Amino acid sequence: MPELPEVETVVAGLRRVIVGQRIARARLLTRQLKRVNPKNFSEQVSGKTIRAVQRKGKQIIFELSDGWILWLHFRMTGKLWLLGLDEPETKFDAAAFELQPLGKKLVFYDQRRFGRLKLLRKEELGRFKEYARLGPDALEVSANEFAERLKKRKRMLKPLLLEQTAISGLGNIYADESLFLAKLHPAATSFRLSKEKLSRLYASMRKVLARAIRAGGSSIRDYSALDGRRGYFQIEHKVYQRTGLPCPVCGGKIRRIVMGQRSTHFCPRCQKR
Repeated sequence: MPELPEVETVVAGLRRVIVGQRIARARLLTRQLKRVNPKNFSEQVSGKTIRAVQRKGKQIIFELSDGWILWLHFRMTGKLWLLGLDEPETKFDAAAFELQPLGKKLVFYDQRRFGRLKLLRKEELGRFKEYARLGPDALEVSANEFAERLKKRKRMLKPLLLEQTAISGLGNIYADESLFLAKLHPAATSFRLSKEKLSRLYASMRKVLARAIRAGGSSIRDYSALDGRRGYFQIEHKVYQRTGLPCPVCGGKIRRIVMGQRSTHFCPRCQKR
């Protein structure tokens, strides 16, 4: 699933290209999306201008004219591509938006059909469950709030970092990498961490995310940017999916365990419990 750096890379590309464009024609191409949107979706969206593109956690918010919002979540395999109007669509395309005067179409591609796209009035966004439940964005949260939110939960660190109601945006990759940089065991209990360790984790998380954004994210399976380019932060991964390989710091073997049904990678020497 694309995480914060991947979604941020896509949003940055969208801001450069589509803000100010008019949606000449909008189409939903799968039943999954039609079930959660009004029957007159195309009529409601067509003719609207894209005023802004925002991100919170892993979610994308398109602000349209006349007080409308398009909310999007990639989930496992979603992508956004900018294609020519005459380029053929595929069976995995979930929605298409023809943009003028750009003369291109923005296509929501989703091979596994887990992605979500929903049309809302602007005043409804704060009550929309999937958006309203999000904790503060990992790039927006302050050090104090980050520490407070982790300290008040009696949870193991790795599953807690993946919990979007606590801090939004992190997934498997960047939780593993942040914990490694902070030298914290993924099974450490959050409320028992000292202020110094919480501060270290916050700084490590911010550093890892910033580096990943500069690299255009991590392209491991499906992810690519708006123009089709793949990220390259995966070549900088220290522990994620490096089971059995030497730790870049101590030389010990990277270990993989399962926590909350999710793979977790860490160095037992550097990240002692």
